[in-house]
Amino acid sequence: MLPEALAALAAAGGTAVVSAMATDTWESVKAGLGRMFGRGDGARAAATEHRLERAKAELAVLSGVELERAGDAQAAAWRTRLADLLEDHPEVADQVRTMIAQVQASKATVTAGDHAVAVGGDVTMEATGGGVAAVMIEGSVLTNRPPSPGPDRA
Repeated sequence: MLPEALAALAAAGGTAVVSAMATDTWESVKAGLGRMFGRGDGARAAATEHRLERAKAELAVLSGVELERAGDAQAAAWRTRLADLLEDHPEVADQVRTMIAQVQASKATVTAGDHAVAVGGDVTMEATGGGVAAVMIEGSVLTNRPPSPGPDRA
């Protein structure tokens, strides 16, 4: 049985694999996972990279609830694969930690130009008479319009 710390690492790793699919670090993460799972066998490494690309392609055509469900399923599948790898080769734990940190760092980088706001996480906004416009949204955006003043709220 996998120790609790390695099981938690596998769970975080599975989530990071799916998250990496939408970052600039994807190619690096994919190659690193290929090496981890390949264990020196080029064919096995290539098969892992191919499996990762299929997973990414599957998610790329989905949106909304379907994307969320498929992403959760992919994260669970990679959690299981990583748990099996860590059970057989606990020495790769540092490589898994490095991969997770790499993905987290790539998602934490946000930039904004003049008259813009950039946030590395979920955002809740209240519109006070207008709408919300966004060029790119990665994550949840919740908008709540405050109640209109009525006779009893003036």
